[in-house]
Amino acid sequence: MQRILLIQFLLFFSFCINANEIKINQMVLMDNFHAKFHLKSTKKDSPSIVLDCQSFINKLDFYDKNQMKTSDNIIGNDECETMYNHVNRCLDSKGIKCFDPMNINIDSCGC
Repeated sequence: MQRILLIQFLLFFSFCINANEIKINQMVLMDNFHAKFHLKSTKKDSPSIVLDCQSFINKLDFYDKNQMKTSDNIIGNDECETMYNHVNRCLDSKGIKCFDPMNINIDSCGC
């Protein structure tokens, strides 16, 4: 009985860990900008991300499926360029990039 409860707890916990993950498969240059990108999924009603490397303060903002901002992250110029290059590499090689709003410094592409 304890083993079943432990397995159920671990399954629930692993679901909660992945619940905040945002999967993107597109990086689109936003209109009227040369270094501000909308990172999104082709799936309808999906969360998305805005990578802003153009504004005075560079940011990586997370939005829910209703496009309401859920997380506001200020990043440095070098971090912004690194993030842009990393997302490009992931999309080119894997076709997908996953983000965790609680930990934006993940170097892997996979989900």
